[in-house]
Amino acid sequence: MGPGFSPLDEELALLPGHLSPALQEAVVRLGSWVPFERVPTECSFFTRKHVSVETTRRLTESVGAALLAADAAALAQLERDLPAPPPGPAVHQLSADGAMVPLVHGAWTEVKTLALGTVAPPAAADGTAPVPAIHTTAVSYFARCTDAATFGRLATLETHRRGTATAGTVVAATRCWPVPGWTAWPTGRSC
Repeated sequence: MGPGFSPLDEELALLPGHLSPALQEAVVRLGSWVPFERVPTECSFFTRKHVSVETTRRLTESVGAALLAADAAALAQLERDLPAPPPGPAVHQLSADGAMVPLVHGAWTEVKTLALGTVAPPAAADGTAPVPAIHTTAVSYFARCTDAATFGRLATLETHRRGTATAGTVVAATRCWPVPGWTAWPTGRSC
């Protein structure tokens, strides 16, 4: 046994380091939402525990790398096994966009995002709206910092999981209709 080792560590599934699993999760969640430099202050406010910027960076980047590796393995299996897609919703909405995000040292890069959702049947007009309201539910997101071709391939994992290929109708939200090969809303309205 080394210093700081307890036989209960393994039994309790404690992760390496001096932080509890719950505190490690809190640090990683904060590290994925705000700049690493802000995490010590926010974490201390909520947990009354101190973590350093470098601990935040190490934990957050480690978990991010593990998630990317798991996604890569799942995508490789999907491409190798070609399983039938699960049933999709009656109407499936997708939208893709890119946003410039700041990196360290003043650099910027584009992050591409795909949003997928289930379009609920139109709600009855409430008398104030000229047309029935259409809402998208069960929204999930997939984002990566990569070129467009690679993004499309990587997003296959999420579109497969959501049943996009077997959806009754797939609509794409863009800035303006029509988009060649895509279907507009059932009303035929365009922007």
